[in-house]
Amino acid sequence: MKVDNNNLHPLQSGTQALGENRNSAAGQAAAKLAASQREDQVQLSAAARALQAQTQAPVDQQRVSEIKAALASGQYQVDAGAVAQKILAYTRIAQAD
Repeated sequence: MKVDNNNLHPLQSGTQALGENRNSAAGQAAAKLAASQREDQVQLSAAARALQAQTQAPVDQQRVSEIKAALASGQYQVDAGAVAQKILAYTRIAQAD
């Protein structure tokens, strides 16, 4: 059996490939699926928003700006020894769990 897909463009979406004819069952199913995907929404409860606010670490914007400026000017220096020590400490903690 030969499958003829000459009428399909390689970049067509799945809903277009399932049928331009919205009267067909496949076309209606594809349209319904596409519509349901566009209408998804998420609303967080007040408790979830409060928990999210508590779990976000404070950001020192001045320090972030200093690091960005140092990176842009090529003056930012990485202490390889300090990075290695932190990686080792993290792996020790992770292995203990």
